[in-house]
Amino acid sequence: MSRPLPIIAVQAAPVAWDVEATWQKFESELRQLKATVPQTRLFLWPELYLSALGPIAGRAPVGYSQEAVAEPIPGTITDRTCSLARKLDVWLVPGSFYARVEEVKV
Repeated sequence: MSRPLPIIAVQAAPVAWDVEATWQKFESELRQLKATVPQTRLFLWPELYLSALGPIAGRAPVGYSQEAVAEPIPGTITDRTCSLARKLDVWLVPGSFYARVEEVKV
């Protein structure tokens, strides 16, 4: 027996260089999409969306760097994403994000 898995692949730009504003945009857009197409079970966002990268030709402002926006796993991004997915009863693929990892010595 087959079960359909309705998906939405979002093509959107983050709020350039602003991680918190990008999160707010992500949450708002996800809630709007879920309300508009309630049967959707899986939502996908672009790579590094939640890291709020700006345009390739643009210059990052002072203070923005991969290291500055990197998050541990688990961390704030994973906690917020999991909580939102539970609340909306959906699966989320929010793209990748810069991860902070401990230095590994071999």
